[in-house]
Formats: sequence, structure tokens, C-alpha cells
Amino acid sequence: MLKTNLTETIKEARIKLNLTQMQMAEKFGIDEKTYRSLEQGKSSVEMGQLLTLLELQGLSADYLWTILLKSDDYKIQRLHIDLKRHISNESYAKVKKSIESLELFDLSRKIMSRQLVAYAKIVLAVEAGEINNKTAISQLKDALQMTISSFDETKISSYKLTHNEVLIVIEISRISTKSNDMNDMNRSLKMLEALIKNRDSSLIDEIERARLYPTLYLSLSIILTKMGKHDEALTACQTALKICRKYQNFIHSPQIQHYLAYSHFMLGEEERIYRPHLERAYHCAYAMGLYDLGEKIKKSAEEDFSINNF
Repeated sequence: MLKTNLTETIKEARIKLNLTQMQMAEKFGIDEKTYRSLEQGKSSVEMGQLLTLLELQGLSADYLWTILLKSDDYKIQRLHIDLKRHISNESYAKVKKSIESLELFDLSRKIMSRQLVAYAKIVLAVEAGEINNKTAISQLKDALQMTISSFDETKISSYKLTHNEVLIVIEISRISTKSNDMNDMNRSLKMLEALIKNRDSSLIDEIERARLYPTLYLSLSIILTKMGKHDEALTACQTALKICRKYQNFIHSPQIQHYLAYSHFMLGEEERIYRPHLERAYHCAYAMGLYDLGEKIKKSAEEDFSINNF
């Protein structure tokens, strides 16, 4: 198993992040005593722990992969990326396959992998209608508590969060809006706004910003749309689209264009304003191979926008 002795690096990073040894131990998925032995140089650092450390500092782990070639750690990290992409694209058959591939490895000492798999399984269960929203939120919080023992949603803006943790909070927020209860939606809105504030004030490299910000602003737009705040939803969509263009990351472009069209539609704009966004959403989805999403957008054009010749 690949290990490296980075005692001073870990201690310096923890101090810089203003985290206690107990908090860092939680992030690493170990107890405080074991963590102290890492800082004292009595134990070697696992590669998964190193990657967690990098994420907390807003650094990309991509450049580390050269030393992970032909190792299980490298394969696991590649599966992480594939799994997150499939969830984002709503390609649930591929999500299931990625989970199965990850579980072929020994994940007992890989807290980030176990957390990601737990999150992905909940996403699948929700999509299949196997669990209700209340159960899903409870299970997502359990997954979150694998690395944050006492999670408090009112403190999101001040947390040091990994990519896994951000995705789980977004999913909690998304599912909470399904009840159509205004209190739940306001709570979800506050969570997302806190997440954006958290990311704005955190150390994040350009790769991480390109991955997360479109997701955050798209999620914000969806909630604002459900709350009937179409002006704000339109602004959120426009911001998400600008970020996609800036970083040349168009993975969420079909969904963003779709909600952009809907915001214009609900604000009473003419068809010549919103239809081009719908058409771009549809063609973009198909160009990206997201055929199920393309069909959903076409169905929405016919049912939500009453466009018969789409």
C-alpha cells in the first residue's frame, strides 16, 4: 500500500486551517490518538488522508496521480471522478456500475470512498423511489457525520468542507425542497447560500471552482424557481452559465439552459426569448450523449411550455 511520511506537512496544514487534532482525525476517519501519532511521526500517512488534506486546502489532487499509476489508489480516484460525473449527468445505470467497481476494493481505511459510495447509494435509492425524502435526508446526514461528527447546518458557512461534504449538503438541500413546504424551502435556500459563502471564503483552486460552482448555482436556481422567485432564479442561472463558459466546463449546461428558459417563461417573456434556451438545452444534452435528459427537456417543452412543434 502506498504510504508517505508527511508529518510536518500535516501539522502545518492543520494549524493553517485552524482545525483541532480531533477535527482533523474526523476528516481522516481515525481516532484522535491515531491522528496524534501521525503528527508525532510514529505512523505513516495513507494516500487517502493526503488527498483529504489537499481538498481541505483547496488544492487539486490531479498532479499526484503520476505517483499513483498502476496502484489501487489511482484506480479508486478515477472511479471517484467517474461516479461524481455520472451522478451529475443523472446516468443512474452508470452510477450503479461505478459503485460496484469501487466496492471491489478494500475501502475499510478509505473514509472518502466509503462516504462517496454511501452518498451515491442514497441518490440511487431516491431516484428508484425505494426510500422517502425523510429517510433519504436522515441517511445523508449519517453519511455526512462520517467526517463531521456534530454537523450543524447553521454553521455551514464556517466549516472546512471536502468535495464529498459539499455534494451531500447540496443533496440534502435538493431533497428538502420536494415537500413544497415553504419552511423547508427557506431552510434549503439558506443552506445553499451558506455553501456559496463557504466556497467563496475557502481556499479553492480553479479546477475545484469549475467543478462545484455550476452545481451550486444551478441548485440555487432550482430552489428559487420552486419558491416562485423567478427574477432571482434567472440571475442564478445566468451566473452558472457564465461560470461554465469561463472554465469551459459545460457538464451542467443543458440543465442550466432549461431553467434559464423556464425563468424567462415564468416572467412572461415572449417565446422568441425563452425558446432558443430550450433548443440549446435539448441539442446540448444530445451532443453530450445525455439522451434521457434530452428527452426530459423535450417533454418539458411540450408540457410546461406548451410548445407543440418542438
